[in-house]
Amino acid sequence: MDLKILHCNNATCTSRTKTRLESGAVDGLWTSIAIGVDGFAVISYYDSSNFILKIAQCNNLSCTSNTVVGIDQTFDHFGQYSSIAIGADGLPIISYYDESNGNLKVVKCGGGCL
Repeated sequence: MDLKILHCNNATCTSRTKTRLESGAVDGLWTSIAIGVDGFAVISYYDSSNFILKIAQCNNLSCTSNTVVGIDQTFDHFGQYSSIAIGADGLPIISYYDESNGNLKVVKCGGGCL
């Protein structure tokens, strides 16, 4: 179950581009998507193969080029039910569930998220 992004190239979506966000066996669950200030998608998701929260930044409109990073990979079993928004400063803010501790957490990306 690979995580993919679908970009419609016209209003009726009869022409579209489908891109897998990561190579390898990565299961992307509990996804959330926002549009960054550059007009490109930013996606948060739970990598159920590695039990961590990840964020993907599309580097072009169709997301055929993207940057994926794990958020705080020192802990596992966190990142479920993520929700992402873009703050007034243009940086992503992500809320997620930390299963290990039973807490709702929020991370704001600064210079190190992407």
